Amino acid sequence: MKTIEEAKRLIIAEKLKHYNERLADMERDLQFFYEESIDDEESLKIIMDLQDKVKQLKAVKNKESHEAVT
Repeated sequence: MKTIEEAKRLIIAEKLKHYNERLADMERDLQFFYEESIDDEESLKIIMDLQDKVKQLKAVKNKESHEAVT
């Protein structure tokens, strides 16, 4: 039974790793668009909002996965 629980934790950890990699890609993309839109206030506002939402999503998913592992 212990090995099943360990396997579940490994699967969750792998999913979290993949999820965080994808979120990091999004963060890099948003940073690129931020730098490219530095003179466009409206675009910057949207990009900054998206950056905040990605950070919130990352925090939520990390919390959920941490709770599932423990």
